[in-house]
This record gives sequence, C-alpha cells and structure tokens, in this order.
Amino acid sequence: MADLRTLKIQYLEHLEIEKNRSPKTLENYGRYLDRFLQFAKVNKAEDLDDERIRQYRLHLNRLTNKDGQLLMKTTQNYHIIALRNFLKYLAKRGVKSVSAEKIELGRAEDRHVTFLEHTELDRLLNAPDGSGLNALRDRAMLRMLFSTGMRVSELCSMDRNKIDVKRGELSVLGKGRKIRLVFLSDDAKDHIAQYLTKRTDVDEALFIRIPKSGKFSKDSDLRLTPRSIQRIVQKYAIKAGIMGKHVSPHTLRHCLHRETRIFLNDKICSALTLFQNNNIYVKSMDFKKSVIGDKKVVQKFSHPATQLLRIQADGHEIICTPKHRLFTIGASGIEEMEAQNVQLGTHLAGIKEIKMKGHKFLKPEVWRLIGYTLGDGVINERFRGVKIYDKDKSFLEFYSNIFERNFDKKPFLVKRKSDSYELIFYSKKMVSFLRNYIPIGTAPYKRIPAQLFQATNKEIRQFLAGIYDAEGNSGTIKMFSSSKELLKDIQMLLIRLGIDSHILERKRVVKLPQGKIIPNIIFTLHVLDQDSQRKFKKQILTLKKNILICGQKEKIEHDKIPCQPIIMKLLESLRIPEGRGFHQRLEKECGIKYFKRHTKLALTKNLLSKILAELKKFDKVGKFKEFYTILNNITRNKNLIWFQVKKIDRIITKEQQVFDFGIKQTHNLITDGFISHNSYATDLLRNGADIRSVQAMLGHSSVTTTQIYTHVTDTQLREIHKKFHDKK
Repeated sequence: MADLRTLKIQYLEHLEIEKNRSPKTLENYGRYLDRFLQFAKVNKAEDLDDERIRQYRLHLNRLTNKDGQLLMKTTQNYHIIALRNFLKYLAKRGVKSVSAEKIELGRAEDRHVTFLEHTELDRLLNAPDGSGLNALRDRAMLRMLFSTGMRVSELCSMDRNKIDVKRGELSVLGKGRKIRLVFLSDDAKDHIAQYLTKRTDVDEALFIRIPKSGKFSKDSDLRLTPRSIQRIVQKYAIKAGIMGKHVSPHTLRHCLHRETRIFLNDKICSALTLFQNNNIYVKSMDFKKSVIGDKKVVQKFSHPATQLLRIQADGHEIICTPKHRLFTIGASGIEEMEAQNVQLGTHLAGIKEIKMKGHKFLKPEVWRLIGYTLGDGVINERFRGVKIYDKDKSFLEFYSNIFERNFDKKPFLVKRKSDSYELIFYSKKMVSFLRNYIPIGTAPYKRIPAQLFQATNKEIRQFLAGIYDAEGNSGTIKMFSSSKELLKDIQMLLIRLGIDSHILERKRVVKLPQGKIIPNIIFTLHVLDQDSQRKFKKQILTLKKNILICGQKEKIEHDKIPCQPIIMKLLESLRIPEGRGFHQRLEKECGIKYFKRHTKLALTKNLLSKILAELKKFDKVGKFKEFYTILNNITRNKNLIWFQVKKIDRIITKEQQVFDFGIKQTHNLITDGFISHNSYATDLLRNGADIRSVQAMLGHSSVTTTQIYTHVTDTQLREIHKKFHDKK
C-alpha cells in the first residue's frame, strides 16, 4: 500500500487529468494537504483517526500568519474541504481511513459586503477622463466589469474576437471551467466599440496595457493581468472619492427595530416615523472633526426580520438585527462592528449630549403638570376629571396653583383614608386637553408625549421636574417605572440636556390589594456620575428634598477610553530603537510605572491626554505620529462616550419590519444613544443583472441554479439586465 504522500500526489494528478482542475486549484490543494500531513506525522492512511483530525482542526484554529493574525474561518474551511475530498478519493480507491462524512465544516464568518450609491457609481464610471486610448480602455473596462459581473480573471482572459458588441452578449468560461452567458448594457457596448475602433495593434486580448510611447510591438504580450486591473479600479475609486468601500458586487442588511429612537436635526423620532417621512436631516457624528452635525437621509429601506438582538451596555439598550453595525475601538482606531460580533465587555460608541433648539408647544409649567399626571395621575372620562396623588400635601398644593393659573379653576384637595392626599380637577375640557398628550394605556405601556421630543429644553426640563416629583427619589437621583420604554424616552431627553443616565431592571414580588402575590419587574433610571448629577440638580428643579451629589468622585467608567488595542500596537512599535526610553519618560513625567498594564485596562481621558503630550514631545522623527493622531482624535471628541456591553439577548419574534437608512457624508446616525453605522444599501454594483443579487441572497454558487430556482430563462435574464441598466 502506498504511503500518504504518494497518495496525495496521485490525488492531485487525478484532479488535473480526470477533474480538469486549474493549476491554481492544484497548487492550493497541494499546500493544504502538505500542512495536514506535516501535522499528522503518519505514513499510512489507516493510521489516521478521529482524534487526530480533531487535533488538526484545533491546530488550524490557533494557527497565526506572519502578521500574528489567526486564520479566518473561511481559510480553515478551505483546508478541511481539501482534506475531505482527499479522503473521499481514498475511499473510492478502497483505501481504509477516516470517513469524510464524519468531518463537518466549521461555521464561517458572514461575508461582509457593502453597496455604492448612484452618485458614487457615476463618479467611478466617469473617472477616466480624456480621449486617449488609456481613458477609452478604462471606461470600457469599468462598464464591462459592472455590466456583466465577470470576475477579474475572466476579464483578463477575454479575447476581442469572442465579443459581439452588436448583440451585447458573450459566453464566459468561468470557475470550474463552466460556461455561462453574460450581457452588456447599451452604455458598455458603446464604450467598448469606441475603444476597439481606436486600437491599432494586433494583440488578441480584449484589454491590453498601452505602452507610454503609444507604439505597439508585434512580439509584446500586451494582455493585462488581474493585478493590473485591480490597481486600475482602485485608482479610479480613489479619484472618484470613494473611500473605505470595496468596489465589488455585494449585498448587505443591517437594520433597526421600529421603536428605536433616532435624533433628528430638530427632534427625536422612532425609526418607523423616520422611514415614513421625507426630506429629513438627522444628527450624525463626524469622527474626523469630532463634532455632531445635521446630515440628510438619502436612502430608506425596510425588510421583515424574525431575529433581533437586544444589546444592553452601561444602562443603555439598543434592539437591532444581527447584521446592524455599531462602532468600537480597534487597533486602527474607531471601527465598525456587526451586532452579531459584539461580546460581553465590548465597548460601543455612544453620545453624551445632543443640542437642539426645539419648538415651543406649551407653557413650561403646563408641561410640568403633564409630567406629574403621567407619573402619578389618573385621567377619567367617566367622571370627567383628573386626579393626582402624593403623600406630601405641599406637592399637591404646588400643582393646585398650576391648575388654577392656567385653567381658571381651583381643584379640590382631599385627604385619603391612607396616609396620602389627592388633588381632583373636574373639567371635561381638561380631560380632552390631556388626552392629546397622555393617551389611554396601562402603566407598563406609558410613553412620554411625542410632542415633547421636539420641544424646547425649557419645556423638557419642566416636564422632567414634574415626572420626577411623581416618580423620583429623594436623596440619590433615581426614577422608578414599570414601563421601560417610558424611561428610555426620558433617557433620550436627558441626553439633550447633557445628562447621562442608566436604566436597570429589577425583579420583585408584589402583593395585590386582594392579597394575591405576583412576580413583577420594575425599572429604575439612575444618574450616577457627579457631573451629570450636578447638571440634573441645576436644570431639573424638582420638589424632592435633599437631591445628593454622590457616587463616583470624578467620572464613571464610560469616561474611560477603551483604547487597549491601539496601546498594544503602540507598545510593539516602541520596541524599535527610536522607542527606547519612552517608558522611563512616562514614569518620570506622568507617574505611570507599568504602561503595559493598559493593554488590558482602559485609560481615562485625562491620563491618556498626558501620555499623548509626552509622546508628542518624545517623537522627534515622527515614527509614532500615526498613533498620536488616532488617539488624539478619539480623546478630543468631548461628546463621545463608551458603553461597555453587560448583556446580550437574542430575540426570536414574529415577522416584523425593521428599518435602515443611508446618511450623506458621515454615514452614521444616533440611535437610542448609540452611534450606528448606516446601511447605505442601494441597487448599485449588483454584478450586472438583478438576478445576481438574488443569487447572492439565496446562497447559490451558480447563477444557473438561481435561474432554475426563480424560473428565470436566459431570455428573461436579458430583459432583467436591460431594465436594470436602463435606470442609469
């Protein structure tokens, strides 16, 4: 019986001769199998067993490349696919070994893809300017690439005698040496015709390199390589101002729950409301300039979802799809992260304060009355009156005066049987007025009046004072409610005032008046850090006594900047000769004895600022300028705070609509206090015809499979392609 290395060679010969695999496939399979054989250290196939395979998979999962990065799950699966196919080949030859069916592929990461907007695509396709052969070639190449969905390698191997410009269709020999039919848009046909007409060479290649002299040699190989085409596309993407996006076919969804609160230029609204309205501007963070500005919503999308994630971080909560993206800090600075990749302990970017002018709706003290009524009042259409309650008689006397000043009638103040009082105001007109702001609903479903989201800060402060009088705590700043959504509304209003708050959940047992004991959930809104407590006490003039400034002496945890990945990278760079002596400088000037500990511990803004000041003085030759710039941009952003994730829940629901939006320029929006990356999902760069998007979404490896699945014929495919490109 032949040894494993001989069998491997015979297997590769089998792929080459009988399977007609490409030289690149043979090279990759040979490399993957060599890695396995080197690890396995056995000569005979029968010596392989399940445990050795398991150990190999563990080895792959822990293997790092020359840059110290772990192998991607997809790359690991390539190794396993090669091994499985090799074992299947052995089984066909009657060689006893491990069964290939026992080896399962690991779950790979979702492929991350992005879309371009129409203006970006137009800029890209028109980036090659001029009438020279180079410009004509590049314009034709870009249009053909995005019209047909051809791979770069397929584009390189295309000969000009294989293309029928008039018919606008061609056969492509693709992966696995399979032939498929692709089509040219009218725009692509025109540009290819112009390019071919101007060519004077005799080279058979469709796309060629053009000598600087403009003169062609008969013996030269002019065909462009895949790398050359990639460089050309990248060059024009940069010229077109398309930064941070891969110019390639793709599909992406990342969406928000319908009740997500989004900060607009002049109010706060739900994702559903934003979706239903036009010409809207939202608040958006410019990370480079460290400012929040108003940016236009240029795209809106909706799709059904049955799976959502609830992410709770430092008393803040966002509900979104697993593909929705938030911001964190990585080794290169502020980076996007899909919600499904967020883990406990991850820090997510949030906002400290959103300034809005707002519009006047009501007298501030009327808002205060509405706040108190929402917190601890009853509106009753049956007896045509309003009742509010409190144990402190002076509170109700205060609100009695508001009633009388604004509604020309004095309420009744009544002592109840229990140790409390009630204030009764009989007025059908008053009931009708309050129903405009406080709809009918039970306590767990209370929400603040929608009008308040676009009111002035003065009105908001009075409303918050009223609801705190009813539901707040004396001493430490706490507010209680059985409605989490109500407290989340209040949390957004507090962000407008620059006050950070935390919402916590507490399970308890409640005894009903009838004597029945039931489980219950109560939610508490806390203001924890001293800076926010001072702002609360100054701006929200509640009747509650002895509001305390206590808790953390300086700042709470999210004032720290979780820049550990950047510090780790900086420490590696400091090992070069130019970096020697920096640690001693930090110890002398800043009292930081063990700088390395901050690869695990977050730094406060104050301490990080000191470190950056010393780094700037120390770096005489600019070796560490990149680190200084990244960290300085994060540190000087006074409106940026970092929420540490404490809990993640997966929610399986009935099918419901979720929403995503495209924001101009900055590409992010403020959602429930978090900074969310927008989707910017458009109908562009879909690899040619719409059928390719369907193919990607259905996960079909071949467009032929998609045509069978969707009952699309080649004739229909041509029509779909034509309609898509006629939109441009």
